[in-house]
Formats: sequence, C-alpha cells, structure tokens
Amino acid sequence: MTRRVNISIPDNLYERLQAIKDKINVSKLCQEALLSEVQIAELRPSGDEEAIIARLQEEKKKYHQEYYDYGKKEGLQNAKNLSFSDFKALDKISEEVARNSGCEIGAILDKTFDWVCKVEAELSDKERFFDSSLYWKGWVDGALEFWDGIKDKV
Repeated sequence: MTRRVNISIPDNLYERLQAIKDKINVSKLCQEALLSEVQIAELRPSGDEEAIIARLQEEKKKYHQEYYDYGKKEGLQNAKNLSFSDFKALDKISEEVARNSGCEIGAILDKTFDWVCKVEAELSDKERFFDSSLYWKGWVDGALEFWDGIKDKV
C-alpha cells in the first residue's frame, strides 16, 4: 500500500522542476531520498549510548586482561629456559619501560632478543587482532615474576 504525502519546495526549485518533470519520476526520486534519510536516522544513536559504552568498556577490559594473562603465562613458562644474561636484560627493559611509559615494550624486546619477531609473527598468524603490547607486557611480568622467585638463590 502506498500513502500520499505532500511536500513543500521553494518557488525557484518548483519552476526548475516544471521544466524537466517529464524527464524524471519525482515521486520515485522523493521516495528514494526519504528512504535513505530514514535508514540513516534509524542507525544514529538513540539514547542508549551509555549502555553501549559500558558494554564496550567491559569488553575492552576483558580483551586487555586476556592478552596480558596469555603473555604472563607464556613468560612464566618461557622463563625456565632463559639465561642469566636474559634475566638481567629483562630487568633493564622493565626499568626502561617503567621510566618511559610511552615506549613500546615489543620493540625493545625485539632489539634485545632475536626470537621476539618470530614469536610475534606466529601469534599474529594465529589471531588476526593480536595485541602485542599487552602480550609482551604480560610476558615480561611473568618472566620477571619467575626470576624474582629464584634470583636470590642464584
């Protein structure tokens, strides 16, 4: 079923339309324009942004925690194979990161350990949106947690 709707247009547009009305379907053109605007309006925020933002913040927190925890678990595991000089390097890296919070831990690790680039490539292949900075932060924390537990005995 179709409904009839009246629209108002300025006089100069009406005059221009009269000159070409045989060449265009005014009704169809108006329907398409209205449909497009209605679809856009339906997609605009509708007042429930607060709930959406809260949900996304919770997802972001979980996302960050998952990558950090995954890195920490791997760091604890990998620490068993690190050398004394590796642990000393990790201590220095940790100090540098603490002093300069804007630095990228993965880039620092990559300069120090030749295997970091390979690990990062493998992880990126497994997961498309791999967050390396969270992973490496967790990894360093895990490795250093292991080191802190044994270094007084070394």
